[in-house]
Amino acid sequence: MSSHRERDVVPSKSRLLLPALLMVAALFVACTSDDPDPTASPDTATTTATTTATATGEPTAPETGEAAATPAATETVDPADGSAATETRVVEYLAQPAEDGETPEATECFSESAASTRGDAWRCSIGNMIADPCFALGEGLLRCRPDPIADDAGLLVEVEEPLEERESPEDPQVWLLELSDGTVCGFQGGATAGLDGERVNYGCTNGEWILGFPEPGADGAPWTARFLAGHVGPNGLVADDLHEENIATVWR
Repeated sequence: MSSHRERDVVPSKSRLLLPALLMVAALFVACTSDDPDPTASPDTATTTATTTATATGEPTAPETGEAAATPAATETVDPADGSAATETRVVEYLAQPAEDGETPEATECFSESAASTRGDAWRCSIGNMIADPCFALGEGLLRCRPDPIADDAGLLVEVEEPLEERESPEDPQVWLLELSDGTVCGFQGGATAGLDGERVNYGCTNGEWILGFPEPGADGAPWTARFLAGHVGPNGLVADDLHEENIATVWR
């Protein structure tokens, strides 16, 4: 069956709770990044319902460097239940406009989004938290850290000066995805690890990470991604398992 595009979103109870391994990793390896706060990167699938746990942003995988990452087992293994998807729903996300009486919070948007390559996506700061992606609504208003799986529109924010308009690529980067078993993965900004020449780009609710970016399937096949399960060794990230799974839904 072929992949298809939709503009609707289906709510889900899944939430992105990054594994405790990421926090342990921060104690093993020093992270380096030109991000103002690498540990305050966006958790794109965690929204206001879990802001207590994510007030300082998204914990990321350890900055080990590609040379330090040692794969223990990179052979293909039997995929998890998440690979049951036989087609991928591609959602071109639409940010929800401001509602009557909704008061925006003040924000500063300091760069283009790292999570999304869309022309209306920005990386902003709200207090001591970095929010990414934030989608521009026009007239200086944006929606930050939306969660379409939970049917959460995200936080309404406002900048002092309207943001410049940028052109979107034909195939923007995936910033959120879900497997058919309910596993949710969100893009990680800031410093992460590398393996086999690819960056660890997404953190998932099943405790795994995704290397690189999701890939559209050829001739209508479902999108796939390379999932990494690992641990932190004396020299950095070690891959215990590396396998490919099909994706049920991607948001771009």
